[in-house]
Amino acid sequence: MKNLILLLVLVSALMIAVSCGGGGGGGGGSSGGGTTVPVSYRVLDLSTGAVTESVTLPNLSAASVTTSQIVFRRIPAGSFVMGSSASSLGSQAGETQATVSVSEFWLAVFELSQGHWYSLTGDGLDTPWRKISPASVTGSPATLASRPVFGLTYDELALRIAAWNTGKTGQLSIPSEAQWEYACRAGTTSLFNWGDSLDPAVAGQFSVSQDTTVGVTGPDVVGGSRISNGVNLWDMHGNVREWVTTSGQPVLRGGAWGDNLLLSRSANRISSVDRAFRHALSGARLVLTAP
Repeated sequence: MKNLILLLVLVSALMIAVSCGGGGGGGGGSSGGGTTVPVSYRVLDLSTGAVTESVTLPNLSAASVTTSQIVFRRIPAGSFVMGSSASSLGSQAGETQATVSVSEFWLAVFELSQGHWYSLTGDGLDTPWRKISPASVTGSPATLASRPVFGLTYDELALRIAAWNTGKTGQLSIPSEAQWEYACRAGTTSLFNWGDSLDPAVAGQFSVSQDTTVGVTGPDVVGGSRISNGVNLWDMHGNVREWVTTSGQPVLRGGAWGDNLLLSRSANRISSVDRAFRHALSGARLVLTAP
């Protein structure tokens, strides 16, 4: 009887694993047994507007993923507790906890790169990072395709997205604040999506900040060299702050290379930001509305 019970448990576990399509890179298409597994990634070609779907994580070592293509991850619908408790380390005003429901959406796995910006705008002269004083970030006039866009105002981002969207089937947008935190947490309730550790040896595997990089003078390249969170999103903590919206108002999330780790917490937010605010720490990550 014990052997029979054990066999039934193993069979049930196997059936659940198959129906969920596994983890990590996600699933897609139909298996040999006819089980449908959802597509987990969409790849947007910025030159044509074409969108292709992928079952597994696309090749992130290709130069195109930080220049002419943006890879988006499907974030399933769900509910989570947004914000932080007053007793949580680093908690600040405005982080009041609330249970929030989020519909399915598609979020870029990387922050918007300088290469993406050139492809998005078609204008090699419009470079927000060149408008930043060199005193604010070493080497700001330099262009590097795989470096994130920085010095970007909310209005610049919104204007360029609106212009690119014209005539396109797939539409780009700025994430809502709830979408951003839900995706950042990836099911976690800790300070960061890797846990609560402030140890630079741990945090530095995931994040670029004052506390994790000695002598940091600007954002590091995007492209998957660090460890992603549980849904394959990179640099949700640190590198550059990311513009999001709440009730149409701009907010900055995620912390940056010039911030300490506590300003990069999943719940940390900078609100009441001017739409024309330009800073060396401010960048972006985009949402794709499915065609």
